[in-house]
Amino acid sequence: MGGGGAGTTDHRGGIEDELHRIHAAGLHRSLHRAGRPLKAEIVLDGRRIINFSSNDSLGLATDRRLSAAVQDALVRYGVGSGASRLVSGNMHPHEELECKAASYLEREKALLFNSGYQANIGAIPALAGRDCTILSDELNHASLIDGIRLARAECRIYPHNDTSKLRRLLIEAPADHEVLVVTESLFSMEGDRSRLEEIVALKGTRPFMLYLDEAHALGATGPSGRGLAAETGCADSVDVVLGTLGKAFGASGAFVAARSPIVDLLLNRARSFIYSTAPMPAVAAAGSAAIDLVRDGRVARQRLRHNTERFREAVLEITGCNPPGIDHIVPVFFPGVTRVMKACADLLELGIYCQGIRPPTVPAGSCRLRFSISAAHDDEQLDQAAAALGKIL
Repeated sequence: MGGGGAGTTDHRGGIEDELHRIHAAGLHRSLHRAGRPLKAEIVLDGRRIINFSSNDSLGLATDRRLSAAVQDALVRYGVGSGASRLVSGNMHPHEELECKAASYLEREKALLFNSGYQANIGAIPALAGRDCTILSDELNHASLIDGIRLARAECRIYPHNDTSKLRRLLIEAPADHEVLVVTESLFSMEGDRSRLEEIVALKGTRPFMLYLDEAHALGATGPSGRGLAAETGCADSVDVVLGTLGKAFGASGAFVAARSPIVDLLLNRARSFIYSTAPMPAVAAAGSAAIDLVRDGRVARQRLRHNTERFREAVLEITGCNPPGIDHIVPVFFPGVTRVMKACADLLELGIYCQGIRPPTVPAGSCRLRFSISAAHDDEQLDQAAAALGKIL
């Protein structure tokens, strides 16, 4: 059948024009197939490359204990869940994972989602209606931004980590509105931390609900890996915690943990939960096993801290660059798209895989290489990456 007949619209021109604009701006993306991950390495085009672009910060993604949990659950429950949790897809591994997540974070309940993105775009609109004002850090993750856009609430953006401006916005919010403050704890692209203690102190200015995305902090920071809220002693003042299982936990999926009424509301109002097929029970089983490993993962966290400090010190010594933050996300900034993508390609030639980060992932003018340090890296790999960075700068 031919296209473009009477009564039809041919959108091909508009799509091709948009793709041309993306290409012209140097922002076109494509997929690169990686071979089986090998701890801190991946295989690209038949070459073993040191991987600095994975969020597997404790090196658990290839842990045999997680694989065993998956295999056991596949035998017991099969592959697919077959339906959403509220229909017939709710199984023991889902509930076991939620109980473990809640206990781990010392919360009353938790609710499992397929991904951190689905959790944020489901939870935020469920919590924030027309009678709510949302106050959001300007560098929050895209999933938080999209969740806020889907909410029927007024939203005000405060400059990154500017708690003085946040205080003014709290005061200015309509008196008859609830207020939801949304922030990451460890910012995914900047690598710096939220000023969580200062934010919590603002509850004395005006009561608000605090929604904390701990995606990059859980597992890697805090006592037993319980994140920045636990590390700073602020956990009791955080109302809602988003945790992901696809980063330090080496598995897949995400959860929201909070008081029982909040979680019950999400179960009834979070559209991304209600209208999605439940995660594979084997994936949930892997998440449960991962929580056990992370809770007892003191040695891996110590190694991650050692690796982070070693790499940051080497980068400073070799290049003179002093990336923001103190944690395992280490951004090195470049003046433009062309420059950062050339740096990415040059590093690849030197055996280092570190993806260039461009708009719209980061604001225009802030392109960067984003080094993700893992407990799986050894000293030689860290030194090799720092030396390679020095060669291309």
